[in-house]
Amino acid sequence: MIFVTSCSTQKRSVSTNSSKPIHNGSYPAENKSSKNSSTTNSSFSLKEFQNKYDLLLGNKSSGITNLELFRFIDDWLQVPYKYAGKSKTGVDCSGLAALLIKQVYEKTISGSSASIYNQTDPVTKANLKEGDLIFFKINSSNISHMGIYLVNNKFLHASTHGGVVVSD
Repeated sequence: MIFVTSCSTQKRSVSTNSSKPIHNGSYPAENKSSKNSSTTNSSFSLKEFQNKYDLLLGNKSSGITNLELFRFIDDWLQVPYKYAGKSKTGVDCSGLAALLIKQVYEKTISGSSASIYNQTDPVTKANLKEGDLIFFKINSSNISHMGIYLVNNKFLHASTHGGVVVSD
């Protein structure tokens, strides 16, 4: 079961019926302007960087506009999973989301995936946007995992088996 939510101070009820609205964490698509530039933290040119992520995300032409988000992803991909981790030596799903939201969107979230879910507002799956939080119930009746929506049904998360990855 997947839920998508918006960070807000008010809680709304959510249907677990997949045809109903699901939780979606909406953050502004624009990134911090002070960090915009034509190069990335890596040795890639802007075009090479865009091509790399267009390929990974299945974009036909560069839809990469939030460079701060993709710099973060580039920097954290393949960091190993560590329960309750919040560093490059190991990170879990809620730690990764909190770090990304703080660095890219200058917002603060904290707690487990279930507690973050309870701090957010629902939106419909059709309204998913880059940077939205998505939540999962895996082998449980409770929220037990979360990630950050990118594009084309792909999301960033910290997987127990693969560390920080982009998945479908």
